[in-house]
Amino acid sequence: MQSISLWVLMAKIEDHKYSIDEAFRECFYIVPDYQREYVWAEKQVQQILEDVHEQFETGEHREYFIGTVLVSPTQQKNHFEVIDGQQRLTTFFLMLCALRHRFKGEPQYPLLSGLLTTSYVDNEGNLKTSLKLEAKYEHAGELIDRIVAIDADPETTRAKITAAGIPTFGSLENLLNAHSTIHTYFDNNYKDVATLRRYWGYLANNVVFIQISTDISSALKIFETINERGVGLNSMDLLKNLLFSQVNHEEFTRLRDEWKKITAPLEKAKEKPLRFLRYFVMANYKIKNERSDAIVREDEIYDWLVNKDNAAICNYKNEPFSFVRKIIRHVEQFIGFTQGRGNDGQTKPCHG
Repeated sequence: MQSISLWVLMAKIEDHKYSIDEAFRECFYIVPDYQREYVWAEKQVQQILEDVHEQFETGEHREYFIGTVLVSPTQQKNHFEVIDGQQRLTTFFLMLCALRHRFKGEPQYPLLSGLLTTSYVDNEGNLKTSLKLEAKYEHAGELIDRIVAIDADPETTRAKITAAGIPTFGSLENLLNAHSTIHTYFDNNYKDVATLRRYWGYLANNVVFIQISTDISSALKIFETINERGVGLNSMDLLKNLLFSQVNHEEFTRLRDEWKKITAPLEKAKEKPLRFLRYFVMANYKIKNERSDAIVREDEIYDWLVNKDNAAICNYKNEPFSFVRKIIRHVEQFIGFTQGRGNDGQTKPCHG
């Protein structure tokens, strides 16, 4: 693993251990639209539910550590952009939603409500009310807001969201499925209020994580370093973060919009982004490797991109937008090729 550069080590980095209760009581988490959307499927949600349940079932009050969360503070006090860890934070937020629904009429209900949404005074002295976790990517904020406001079982929640005309596909479907998986798990494992109360006590106080907070540039660099082997991420996700780390914060929205010109057509055409990225690299650059086969495998793409010589050839550090535009141009050609069209856009007949 590459070492974190000296300028990151010199940056102001704060770390704090939070329990789930402390985190959502003290912090507002913002998932920026340039970050990966919610991608956890039932398998990952089920796993974290079972991990917490297993610790709870021991009857011991030992802490259960769920890892680190990397954030960058915003100008508003106690508001943080989530750089790494949003899959876990979003899942725990949905767990709080499900728990609150089960505690209707109980003393725990208002406390859980305060962990989901609360009021604060902004820098101008105005009273604001906000979710404790706000997703900025397309339609996600509206969907999560509706889940909190509806405060119902999954079937009722989905029906009301559909009736409101909120899209339910991709990451939005993942959010609804996670909400349903959590409710089902609670139904099967915590049938009475007394057991549920003890479970909530354990989750609130004994499930902990380390929150690392630093400026956005340092956070993106740290994110790149701790994820450089693609643990939980693929080369497309890591390339996206790598490019964002090359531009100023003020240019994030522009780069996000350009990046969507890559991912949206691939998603629409049902093409795998990694398959495209692999062919893009091999079609545009000379591949040198120990095998001497001029081929880069999907699990080698990111390592190839961050190689010093290859980074210089791609020139994404000096000209990130030019590099992205180059990728955009090849997306259309790639999709056309997979659909049997030539560069002129016309379908080419197959010859036997």
